[in-house]
Amino acid sequence: MNKYSVRWSKTYHASGNVVVKAHSLADAEETVREQIGDYEGSMQYDADNDMVEAYKIPKSKSYPVSAAIRDRS
Repeated sequence: MNKYSVRWSKTYHASGNVVVKAHSLADAEETVREQIGDYEGSMQYDADNDMVEAYKIPKSKSYPVSAAIRDRS
């Protein structure tokens, strides 16, 4: 059986609503952009942006195999 190195990434989107005091709509949006890392909200999984890439490992190379893969063999 061949070995493969598989990179993967899952995407989530968080959204919410916050009330801010600002001088204009643009100022309100900029204020939220600057603080967006501090906000918590509803998290939704986005399967459309998942990424999976597999690469065959040459038999001459030795890489660790994850426990999940060992359990399936």
